[in-house]
Amino acid sequence: MQTENQKITQALETFSDKAASPENRRQALSTLIDTKFLPKNSTHEKIVQGRKLLIETAKSSEQNISKLISIAELIRLGKVVKKMMDDIPEILHPVFRKELPSISNISDTENRLDADIRLNVARACSLVRKNGWIQDYRARTVAEEETGEKVRQEMLVSFINDSETISDALKVLQEKFSSLQPETESPGDTIARRLTRTITLLRPIILETEIEIGDDIGKTLLDFIRVPLIRTKPQEQKVKVGLVQEILYLVHDIVRTNLSVATDHRIYDVVAYCRRLFEEKTWHNQLKQPLEYLIRDIREALILLGRQGLSNQDLMDQLKVLCNYPERAKNILQKIAEKHQEIPEDVRNWFIKGRKTNVQESDTGQTALDMKAANADNLIGSALQTARKINQIEEEIHSRLLSSLEIYDPILSESTSEFMKTTRALSIQIENIAKMRNLSLYGKVGDKVEMSPKYFTVVGSNPRKIMTIVEPAIVRLRKDGSIGEVISKGIVKSEVM
Repeated sequence: MQTENQKITQALETFSDKAASPENRRQALSTLIDTKFLPKNSTHEKIVQGRKLLIETAKSSEQNISKLISIAELIRLGKVVKKMMDDIPEILHPVFRKELPSISNISDTENRLDADIRLNVARACSLVRKNGWIQDYRARTVAEEETGEKVRQEMLVSFINDSETISDALKVLQEKFSSLQPETESPGDTIARRLTRTITLLRPIILETEIEIGDDIGKTLLDFIRVPLIRTKPQEQKVKVGLVQEILYLVHDIVRTNLSVATDHRIYDVVAYCRRLFEEKTWHNQLKQPLEYLIRDIREALILLGRQGLSNQDLMDQLKVLCNYPERAKNILQKIAEKHQEIPEDVRNWFIKGRKTNVQESDTGQTALDMKAANADNLIGSALQTARKINQIEEEIHSRLLSSLEIYDPILSESTSEFMKTTRALSIQIENIAKMRNLSLYGKVGDKVEMSPKYFTVVGSNPRKIMTIVEPAIVRLRKDGSIGEVISKGIVKSEVM
């Protein structure tokens, strides 16, 4: 049995031997690392010579396996001897002028690259700047890699980082996955498993990357899943559940990190596709958690739109797809209407009914009348504001003005008293007309209120939580006296500090 020194001596000779095969040189390097000869003795002449041979083989070898193993061993040596990693990008630059052989389709099974070698080649690809072929090579490796998840991850990270947008990256990946032709009993299951593993690795990248999500991400995401599975769909239930679970989580991750798509119903189109993968009428129990996340996402999006007086029927329909039963979706929408009184009345009614009603041609006359009534409500509300201002002024000057006029001008005093009675009667009539239309004013001039975009518009700069009312809002009261529809927003301003 060889002593450790004998093993080291033999490994050094093999590592530095020009006639040694890449496989034997690789085994020699493993011995030098295992025996702790490296990294301490990295300047040994045999180590320097062996590294030069790796570089020469990586640059000039026409044999696919030799080239790839040499690249991988340069990376492995650099990870053990840190200072040898510094010049690796410069060394690899001429190597990467031509496209590398595929790391996942080596036909010689006796020399098939193991996961460690493929991983180090992937690491080498991560060190290379974006060029004419590297992105395509990375994407193809992501799709073709069978079980080496570290290899897939390394390639995927560098691929995404060098992409313009996430949407662009998914389009390229879709193309590569669509070209797969697995020679397995169930090709659909094979492709679905690889898609699942890729999405699992993609999700943390989505959460951390600063790359923009890109245009039309909803359609791109749908095609990324749908197109590769057009010819053959997954059959095994476990495979389908695993794929759909990762897709649902991915949609949630995209929505919560990209507010620009939070209210875009198209981002959820892939959910409807996932639903059709199952024959059952309800979602699988294992999907409960991601479904709840997406239900919450859509609920928050609907509230966000509602506060702006907007409704999105397509988004509401997506909520119904996510819920196993229509009653669940209906209950969620009704709770939004009940809890969020700041949402305009027409949108709250939409939440309660669950669908907008289309105006029929026969209803155009009634619609015109409703529009005229709405305009009249604005005028009545404005008149109500004026009437209350007059009442306030009248109360302030009545006693002082009339008492002075009785002394200095009794004739004018009588006319003034009659004028005030008339304006008071007019104010009462305006109040009665407003009551007939269930109109009222929200707030008083000068009152301090908590700012609500439903009721008020801010004037000036520096909006604050507590604002001063400049003009009250015109509102319609419900039968129970609570505030319903806002006819016209009031105006508030912040006090100068």
